[in-house]
Amino acid sequence: MQPNSLINEPKFRESLRKVLTDAVTSMKAIDHHKYFHDPVTDDEAPEYSTVITNPMCLSMMELKVTSSQYKTPEEFEADVSS
Repeated sequence: MQPNSLINEPKFRESLRKVLTDAVTSMKAIDHHKYFHDPVTDDEAPEYSTVITNPMCLSMMELKVTSSQYKTPEEFEADVSS
């Protein structure tokens, strides 16, 4: 079986979901002040949307995990580093 074909395997998808759920839970646990929990608005940070072109927060990542939008660890990593 080729590595790319693993992403379509139910066991892989379930394992990925569990690992990513744990990762988001851990990130939320260390974000004591909840700076990264919710999306930032332009009201909170004027011109935020003009500076940050790919906004991401922990609640959006959690939703993407629970709805199985992440197909690979690299997709999750891209959101963490954005």
